[in-house]
Amino acid sequence: MMAGPHRDKSGSTGARSAGTGATGTGRRRLLAGGAAALAAFGLTSACDAQAAPPDAAPPKGPKPRGSTVVDVVADFGAKGDGRTDDSEAFEQAYQYAASRIWGNVGRTVIDVPAGSYLITRPAALLNGTDPGKKANGLRFRGAGKRMTEILFRPERAEDAYLCRNEDQWANLMFEQMRFRSGTPGASFFYSYSTGQAQDYRFTECEWMGEWTYGLALDGSNTNSEMRWDACRVGGKYRKAFLYSGLSERSKNKRQQDQFLNYWFNDMKVEYEWGNFLEFPYGGSITCRGGSYIITGRRPESEEYGRTS
Repeated sequence: MMAGPHRDKSGSTGARSAGTGATGTGRRRLLAGGAAALAAFGLTSACDAQAAPPDAAPPKGPKPRGSTVVDVVADFGAKGDGRTDDSEAFEQAYQYAASRIWGNVGRTVIDVPAGSYLITRPAALLNGTDPGKKANGLRFRGAGKRMTEILFRPERAEDAYLCRNEDQWANLMFEQMRFRSGTPGASFFYSYSTGQAQDYRFTECEWMGEWTYGLALDGSNTNSEMRWDACRVGGKYRKAFLYSGLSERSKNKRQQDQFLNYWFNDMKVEYEWGNFLEFPYGGSITCRGGSYIITGRRPESEEYGRTS
């Protein structure tokens, strides 16, 4: 079994440096072999929207093989130089994590070492579009919010989200990373839920650049219990950093009543223009500590929405 990143006695892991020799290649071959073995066993999750809750489903098939902790540089070949398109490396990292879902539990930590990673393809970081394969737990771990940067530069901004979770994942964690929009009007995260998508955690993360949405919440149930700790919200927002009640796919647009429990702790909300929070259907929000400063003014154009 492939070993994960070096872990010190305290239990924390350090970000690995990029490897271009045989070691990195060997790691990638082992990961590919693990994914192939999973496919050969036909490992799937049997839980659907009508079945028992995901955390109650008994594991089926063999336990997934491969490392619990993977590195987008050493294992999947990302460059992190701000110029090379690393979309494929992140797509492969996510596919590997999704292949290791067992008993509706995600079993992978994805390390993103220091560097600037250019992503041009939407949903390359998170592509949770298989609601028949529900899972709890996926963790993205950077080296620091000014050290690990994801630069999202899709060809078109319209409906381009860096992350998509469509009723597949609960308990998602993003730690010590900066997210920057390189295409004005792109969006960070689309979350659609009829009961599964919930419990997101952002720790020491930062958002910069011009976005349409930071997080856009859609659906009719849950999309709740989300927490931001010691994060910085910078940049610009044509709509809002957190928009609750998008109603694009809700089966009952009037039923947007599950947007509950959003916690912002020790935040630096210091952005140029737009809305920080927009909740047209209401919601429960708690802010503890930090600062709130708007440094600019929204352009006078319908393209940029309005301040509410």
